[in-house]
Amino acid sequence: MPTGEPGSAVAPRTLPDTVPAPAWVWLVRLLLVGAVALVVLRSPWLFGGPVPAWAGVLPHLSVAAGLVGVVPTAAAGWVTAARPYPHARTMLLLTRELDVRDRRAVAAALRRGRPVPAGHRAYARAWVARQRRGLMLSSVPLALVWTLVTDLLGRAEPPEILWFQAPAVVAFTLVALGSLAVQYRRERTVRAFGATVRNG
Repeated sequence: MPTGEPGSAVAPRTLPDTVPAPAWVWLVRLLLVGAVALVVLRSPWLFGGPVPAWAGVLPHLSVAAGLVGVVPTAAAGWVTAARPYPHARTMLLLTRELDVRDRRAVAAALRRGRPVPAGHRAYARAWVARQRRGLMLSSVPLALVWTLVTDLLGRAEPPEILWFQAPAVVAFTLVALGSLAVQYRRERTVRAFGATVRNG
């Protein structure tokens, strides 16, 4: 089984990582900056005018909560945009080398920060890189939903459905931040592979 691990007797049948084009990198980063700006520009501190008396500080809290979710995810996406990532053929070949049970075991180990068997580490590295890329633009939908909530809170008579939408948006934000935290744990685990090889 080709794994691409140091000392493996079989060469991996994989392609070099894909390097993002500079134009694509800066397009993604422009979207991320726009996501942060979208939340900030809805702030009553800047352009909101008088806040309805019933609302108190709710629009301000909405902007702050939006930034808590958008800024970390946008910062992670900014870095990810320029990182090389596994070629689709590489991911396909590495995935085929493991059965579903093994892939699930790798995902569970990475999520918990536990070691992965040496023969599965090439797949683990590629999978983690792909997962990070999947989170790259998560700040954009967060910015859109928090902007909507802030706008509704600023109305003199907000719709009643807002009181159902706001908790859903909070839950969405917590899921996004939780996914980012799990991804950081996966990456720390993968980085430990290299340290083990060097120290071994």
